[in-house]
Amino acid sequence: MPRGKARHVDFFFDEYVAGVAGKLTAEEQGVYWMICALIMSEGGPIADDPKRLSSLCLNRPADIRRVVQSLVEKGKIYRRSDAKLCQNRAQSEVERSLKRIQTASEVGSKGGRPNEKSKKNQGKEKAEGFQTEKLTTNYQLPTTNHQPFKEVSNDTSLDARATFDRFWEVYPKKADKRRAQGAFGKALQRAGLEEILAGAMAYAGERRGKDPQYTKNAATWLNGDCWTNPVGEKQAASSWRDDPAYAGVDA
Repeated sequence: MPRGKARHVDFFFDEYVAGVAGKLTAEEQGVYWMICALIMSEGGPIADDPKRLSSLCLNRPADIRRVVQSLVEKGKIYRRSDAKLCQNRAQSEVERSLKRIQTASEVGSKGGRPNEKSKKNQGKEKAEGFQTEKLTTNYQLPTTNHQPFKEVSNDTSLDARATFDRFWEVYPKKADKRRAQGAFGKALQRAGLEEILAGAMAYAGERRGKDPQYTKNAATWLNGDCWTNPVGEKQAASSWRDDPAYAGVDA
């Protein structure tokens, strides 16, 4: 698939706050935001170029190198094998934008009549209040208007991955991601995405500043339907598994 760019994305304020508050300094947030914007603007991973980022962020290259390394260590961005910088959410936006353009092109080649799946998705978008956009391949918004967050559906594997990324971004303990992905898919069969995200953000707020060893692993939290637990309410332990001292520990 050719390189493209994400023209616009939805921005979820609560998720952003939960994802960076108490975790990234103001300096780190600025560089993080710029890297996400560049990835979406240029259609893919960007070169790890401290001089370029320093000119965009008005900071010294040495400081940029330090901040980028800190973002990598905190799991906010990552370096690929070719040393380029990437961020999952931003990359998903690029791929999703290209998919929309490709779909519009295919529809146009058939006389402009959408297939049954497209009609169904259009009806869903109207029902849920999604914003409809004009799909073109040559119109591009200025770089400064891009934002690295979005709303997703579960229609494709790409959307499923991006949906999990939304949860992983806000959950307070990044451990055993593969098990967490499996547990997340099963959790979506028992509850809605927004309910799970709201619970994860509330739990992140509850655990902020506390000993991380007592923060539950994401899979444990999801398998226990813990988004239904009122934050701050202490429940009697019915077994050693329920004891906070063993939170995140598996048999």
